[in-house]
Amino acid sequence: MEMEQILTTKITIDGHFQDCQLYSGHLYLWNDQNNLAIYDWNKWMKSLNKVERVVYYEPRSTEYLHSSLADLEPFLEKTLQFNFPILDSAIFKHTLYYSDITGFYAYSLLDPHATKLTLWDEPVQHISVSKNGRIALSAGENGLFEYDATKKWTLQNTSKIPHTGIYLLNASFASSSEWSGNDLIQYGENPLKESFFLTFGKIKKQLHLVSIQPAEPKLQQVGRFIKEFPLPLSLEKQKQNEGQLFSYETKNRELNQDFQYRSKEIFIKKMPSRLNKSFNQSPQDLSVSESETESHLLIRWKMSPFLQLPKVMKWRVYDRSIYYKNQLHLLQDDELTLYIFTLLETS
Repeated sequence: MEMEQILTTKITIDGHFQDCQLYSGHLYLWNDQNNLAIYDWNKWMKSLNKVERVVYYEPRSTEYLHSSLADLEPFLEKTLQFNFPILDSAIFKHTLYYSDITGFYAYSLLDPHATKLTLWDEPVQHISVSKNGRIALSAGENGLFEYDATKKWTLQNTSKIPHTGIYLLNASFASSSEWSGNDLIQYGENPLKESFFLTFGKIKKQLHLVSIQPAEPKLQQVGRFIKEFPLPLSLEKQKQNEGQLFSYETKNRELNQDFQYRSKEIFIKKMPSRLNKSFNQSPQDLSVSESETESHLLIRWKMSPFLQLPKVMKWRVYDRSIYYKNQLHLLQDDELTLYIFTLLETS
């Protein structure tokens, strides 16, 4: 598979959102009124197959779709009310973990009579879940912590907060964290200068915090990327003297799209912008990272430049999921943008 065989589907949803998640066939959107709206993702994706749109094949195969919250209304299943804006969220084993200014909470997504469970009465700025279910909590000036969600491990050489399953890992300022296998990278108030690498050892069901060392940032070389520009969605054929910058879908070039926008061939991963020993780039993977020298998101294919996007409030990939590994979601001031990468098949 080559770069030219990747179809990029861009979907924008107008609105002001605090956060978003995609999990187990449902899209979770927090709006600016502190409401969590839960939509049936599969039904919405199926409905998009009936929407007519232009497919551009140059310089990258791309299609554009635009939606509003009114368009999503037929797929709304449930709305939950929260008291405060959320700081961050994560979903693991059908449980929503989230934090606001009052603390860190869990909420069952399976129990119809669920209420929020208080796990800690301190706010958490960033929640990071590893592939084996360990949850790292970055709590600013309070430091870096870990919550034992699986109940499979006990953490040694750490301090446990009484009456909780939360362990203090490092008291230094923690703005965010990133898993590197069983180890953790902790980013400080200035992530470029104040980062730490936390190494763990595993003996049976015990985890040992072996060392905490300063992490040296390594800036990466950035090549030339295709920048995204607005494209006119016109079905009118271009005149000969206007040039052929973009090519349009024609009758003899029919697009065969997966009706759920899934892909077994394409994964998109978060590429660590600094030290991470566990990152392995598969030849078939897309990777996304934040530029450390410019305000851009950079997407690579086979480690070669693919796409450059403006930096946003928050972005998510779903590398722990089964069906959504080919998606990148960008949260901006006035819209949510979904990028879905699938294998281009035409006939």
